[in-house]
Amino acid sequence: MKTNERDRMLEERVAAALDERLGEIGTSVAGRLAAVRAAAMELPRGHRFWFAAPHRILAGGVATAAVVVVAGSLWFSTLKPPQPVVAITNPDDVEMLTTRDRIEMYQDLDFYRWLDEGGRNGG
Repeated sequence: MKTNERDRMLEERVAAALDERLGEIGTSVAGRLAAVRAAAMELPRGHRFWFAAPHRILAGGVATAAVVVVAGSLWFSTLKPPQPVVAITNPDDVEMLTTRDRIEMYQDLDFYRWLDEGGRNGG
């Protein structure tokens, strides 16, 4: 079965079902539907496009804005090269970084070194 033939059969079934349902609604509703249909059929083709265009423009604008935001975030958030690892050569620095003691003691580390070198004896 070809696609055109399937489409035609589907249209016929939908039209038959809608015609069947048309008999079930009231005459006032059917009259209003007929009036709306007639008014829609009288519109020029260009006018229908402009009537529906704001929705398309709005959807296109939102999609464009989303693409710009994603592209901008990818462009400006490029991965930075990793920073080189600096070797720690002073063993006191390793001890200071790995200790669980309070850090206040290390704020006056120069004073403690001075004391260790003999600062107590005036030397």
